[in-house]
Amino acid sequence: MSAERSTNPDDDSASVAAACGSKVDVASILKDLRHRADLLSVALLHETGVVMAQEGDERFQDQGEIGALTAGAFHATAMLGNRLGDSNVEALCHEGRHQSFLIIPVDAMHLLLAVFPGACKSAVVRLCMQRSAAALRGEPIEDGIRSEEKNIADWLGA
Repeated sequence: MSAERSTNPDDDSASVAAACGSKVDVASILKDLRHRADLLSVALLHETGVVMAQEGDERFQDQGEIGALTAGAFHATAMLGNRLGDSNVEALCHEGRHQSFLIIPVDAMHLLLAVFPGACKSAVVRLCMQRSAAALRGEPIEDGIRSEEKNIADWLGA
């Protein structure tokens, strides 16, 4: 079994909303997302590929390469979308046999990367990620606070 770790929750550089002056508990949001969506790993990245925070299986913990590849792949997909007439690329997904990944923008400068087992449904992971992205932006979550929800169906509002 692989070791797990998360980044330091006291590190202000991991706060997406820091530029706006609000405090966002990034580590808790990522941990919550990882457990509710059954992710292997989740990372918050700056648009340049710098990893700001990560949570999960150490095999997927970034040493720079994954972050750079994630940002590059997302931006390349967005540019391709622009060239094809779609200026709003909302996600990049790969569904693999053993592992899959999904990348979504949190805001104009941050991306969220999730790695999950191939058997998971990417639509469920995407919905969980969208709600977490809203929390990272400091937006209130409808139907209560995430931490009060006991299972994914409650959290998703199903």
